Formats: sequence, structure tokens, C-alpha cells
Amino acid sequence: MVATLVWLPQAYAGSQTIPGNGEGQVEFNTPSGNIGCIYTPKGGTSTYQPQDGGPELSCSRVEPSYITVILGPKGPATQIK
Repeated sequence: MVATLVWLPQAYAGSQTIPGNGEGQVEFNTPSGNIGCIYTPKGGTSTYQPQDGGPELSCSRVEPSYITVILGPKGPATQIK
């Protein structure tokens, strides 16, 4: 699996192609390095199963305070402080 992402602000505009690992999971960081995300495909991996079966996007911000936001296939995102 390959994820194609578009970065903002415009200084970083353009598509980025990030290959997934052998189980389809994709990890990436924003250009600032302050936010890191993991995309887990539907069905999960051999070591991680999303709560709703996936797919799932989990992103963590480091500064100014550490938080994690998880977006599943249905409903609003969940913030974990």
C-alpha cells in the first residue's frame, strides 16, 4: 500500500508518496517534526488491531502539549491527552 499526502502550508505543497510496511501500515511526520502519524489499514496488523476494525489514523503532537488524536472509520475523532 502507498499513501499519497498533500502537505500545507504552501511552502511544502506537493504530493508525498510514503510506502507502507509489509502489513500496510504507514508512518509519517509533518515537515516541522512536531506531529507524527500512523495509518493502520482495515483489519489491522499482526500486532495491532484498531478498536473499530479500521482503518485508523492516529496522530500525536509533541508541542506545546502532548496529545494524540485517533480517527476511525466512523464518528468523530477521539482526543487522548
